[in-house]
Amino acid sequence: AKAIGMDYASKQNMLSQINQNPSDMTSLFSSMIMAILERSNQNPFSLNSVLVVGGGCRSPILQNAIKAAVGNLAGDQFVQEKVVIPRDELIEELVVIGATID
Repeated sequence: AKAIGMDYASKQNMLSQINQNPSDMTSLFSSMIMAILERSNQNPFSLNSVLVVGGGCRSPILQNAIKAAVGNLAGDQFVQEKVVIPRDELIEELVVIGATID
């Protein structure tokens, strides 16, 4: 079944379809990020940076899963250079700024 899903995904040019039932957080985030990038006709290398905000980004488990997911899609060097996880005291302020922009 997975081979059929991968074949369909490659024909449809939708990599996020490959992992429709992620088994761990890294796979879940990889699938979500890829789906967002596909909908916006982007790829990881077209991003200037990835800013991780929200209450969950305080959790080291989520931070590591997000870094691993982005690393799976774009490589470890991309993670080191472009994934930004702010200090705890800035998280709420960044969320408010983001909400006002949206």
